[in-house]
Amino acid sequence: MKKLLFTLFVIQSLLIKAQLPTLIKDIVPGSNGAQLFGLRVVGDQVFFIADDEAGYNSELWRTDGTEAGTYQVKDINPLGSGVYYDYRIPSPGDDLFFIANDGEHGDELWKSDGTDAGTMMVKDINPGYASAFDPFAYVSFAFTALNDILYFTANNGINGYELWRSDGTDAGTYLLKDIIPGSDGSKPEYTTGAGDAIYFSCSNSDYLPSIWKSDGTEAGTYQIIENVWAKSNDNPNANFFIDYHGYVYFGGGTDVYDIEVWRTDGTEVGTGLFAELYPAGEEVDPYLFNVVNDKLIFSSEQLNNSFFISDGTMEGTMPLIDNSGHEVEVDDIGFFLIAENKIYFPSAIDDYSGCWVTDLTSGGTFPLAQQSFDYYYGAGHRSTTIGNNIIFNSNDQVNGCSAIFESNGTPDGTLQALSCDVIYNADDMVTFNGKVIIEAKDGNDEFGSELWLYDPEFEPLSIHSNETGNINIYPNPANDFLIIKTGITNFFNTELSISDLSGYILYTQNISSPEILLNVSNYAQGMYIISITENNVSYYSKFVISE
Repeated sequence: MKKLLFTLFVIQSLLIKAQLPTLIKDIVPGSNGAQLFGLRVVGDQVFFIADDEAGYNSELWRTDGTEAGTYQVKDINPLGSGVYYDYRIPSPGDDLFFIANDGEHGDELWKSDGTDAGTMMVKDINPGYASAFDPFAYVSFAFTALNDILYFTANNGINGYELWRSDGTDAGTYLLKDIIPGSDGSKPEYTTGAGDAIYFSCSNSDYLPSIWKSDGTEAGTYQIIENVWAKSNDNPNANFFIDYHGYVYFGGGTDVYDIEVWRTDGTEVGTGLFAELYPAGEEVDPYLFNVVNDKLIFSSEQLNNSFFISDGTMEGTMPLIDNSGHEVEVDDIGFFLIAENKIYFPSAIDDYSGCWVTDLTSGGTFPLAQQSFDYYYGAGHRSTTIGNNIIFNSNDQVNGCSAIFESNGTPDGTLQALSCDVIYNADDMVTFNGKVIIEAKDGNDEFGSELWLYDPEFEPLSIHSNETGNINIYPNPANDFLIIKTGITNFFNTELSISDLSGYILYTQNISSPEILLNVSNYAQGMYIISITENNVSYYSKFVISE
């Protein structure tokens, strides 16, 4: 029989840095640096775009975090830059997919396994010097991966911009369906893998806006509904279509100026408006669709960037409320960052501007520190996660510079990790093998912008005795059920939650009585944390379930 061993605790959080960052490689000697960007983790290596060792011509590089393992993969265009823009194309499998120009062909689809011989053009889709991709249209909206296949919008010079698929081989790269025959094309966009299919928006053969679905075959690529627009923000954290509890949700509408939350089951009759969040005729433009902690989440640019959560019912769709009773707003979509089961974002609620965190409960939604994320182009790449921890670039407001900050998801554990005289102006970073590779300048301006390896060490939550006497738990030890008595009299916005030691929330409920009976018979052996949040103050207890 399971027994509950229970002790009351208050949680404090600490961050301990293991070491200072180390320079991986001085790619371009001198203070100018390598002018690198586009860090991408694929398999057991990190790809990026950088100048050659002479400081010219952007080409493809790779690193494994060591100096010897950091080198230019291939000089794709000996007469100029072979790779000069980055669209964060998803890479199914262990090869990197990217767009390059070798000087003899236009912008075409390439792949790389990290070796010179294994870096090649997948297919000359638009033969000769012509390009298959327009860098100013369709590209950033039009790539997705599903079941080891890359789907994208391309132009072969005959059919116009249509939907293509590729398995990384020449023969396996082909036009999936010619939706509008002729040179214009249907211009698919918002292409997203959702469930076991891909969904996208395009013009149909009558040049009407329409929503489509594909299983990867021509016969299985069909129009779901016409006269429906899709619209969303171009954001690395966004899904234009998202699969949730048997439906695919998206921002859509019969009027391009009245975009609301729609959903589809893949059929015309099963496609329609899910939630009208604003009066008819007013646009909402929902975006940032994701599923976290089994909740559908999205935001609305037109509704003050309010943050919504949903259980798939209209009654269960509502704005997220923070621990002070305010509706949550996302200030900058570029910093919306999902960890294991928490979301970090910048917000300014009740004149408090800075980094916030949420686990999608009111008690678990609060500001971390009075440090604002930076607002400038590319900001969405200036942060990364390790588990539920975050590392990000922000302002050192004392010294007036851009520095590295860390957080373990608590106010006490959110602090500046590195001073600007170590590294600063981090323009890109990724998590790799439990460490962080950062593109930044060194504090002495000796190396310019280069790659650095940083090994943060986040101290687990330390636990200390609570002397408030605000909660009584019994019996102790216990069998199967736990009774909690509190001194709480005001139950407005008061919640109870149970989580494991990693912070993953297993159970949550609103409290409406000073005495709570919990059934814990189905919990596995181990240690858990119970939290009760009252009037913005959280009390924590640790308990162990054993046989």
